Amino acid sequence: RPFTLAVTSLACFTVVWVTTGSLSIQLASTSASEVFAWTLFFLASVSVLSPSASNRKSAITGLAFGLMVFLRPNYLAISVIFVVGATVLILNSEKETSRVSRLVRTAWLTTGLVVGVSLTLAHNLHYGDRFVLFVDTAAGGTEVFPARDLLGLFWNRDAQAAVWDRLRQYSFWTQPSFDVELLGSWVAQVAYVVALVRLAVSRTLLLPRAMFLLAPVGYVISTTPYAITTIPERQSNMFTFALAVSAGISTILETRNAVREVPGSIPSRQHEKSTQSATS
Repeated sequence: RPFTLAVTSLACFTVVWVTTGSLSIQLASTSASEVFAWTLFFLASVSVLSPSASNRKSAITGLAFGLMVFLRPNYLAISVIFVVGATVLILNSEKETSRVSRLVRTAWLTTGLVVGVSLTLAHNLHYGDRFVLFVDTAAGGTEVFPARDLLGLFWNRDAQAAVWDRLRQYSFWTQPSFDVELLGSWVAQVAYVVALVRLAVSRTLLLPRAMFLLAPVGYVISTTPYAITTIPERQSNMFTFALAVSAGISTILETRNAVREVPGSIPSRQHEKSTQSATS
């Protein structure tokens, strides 16, 4: 399909373009935690699309999303939303006819996430003697406003303005000059908008696709209460990757399901053969 080819090409271009940029290479050379978290994100996202996922693979996928949070706690919203989207996708899977097998897979997926996230708690207990999941970022003066103010986001105009400003910053809408990160972000935004339009036009697998596309929004909102004190691109690149990957997953899921529903397609013929053999 042309839409699938276009969106996946844009998404792949974004990932390759940004990860091979000078900043990403510099971060990789210094073993920055973002690079490892991005790698886990890409691997786990590919695993979500795997048609032959097992309980073990589901657990490893959840663990990868959890380790993302262990490395970069500000990626919590993306990890949780992607796991929820994967859970909904498993529950709607036609491959597994047994409801029990679907529930078991989602349990393994969730357990992997919880284990990965809990490593931060174990770290703080061992090294800091503190029963706290994440370090207190407000202690470093990075909290712009209390995170609890986000609970009133729909009627709190100050919080809405802060989220809008952070979105503009992550999207490079106010960037004075063109660079690798800006071009990559704008390409990812095009792919994301196309995926949103396709979601509105084709309601196939509406809920899981919508969940994956919600991840970039969740990332922006969850990180808004905290100031960016070092190299803004370290934060904005994750937003760019979330846009590209969520758009790619949504479009691939739509196309994959559409192929299954087309009369005379290969899956349909295989199903007919299996039905005939069972009847005979």
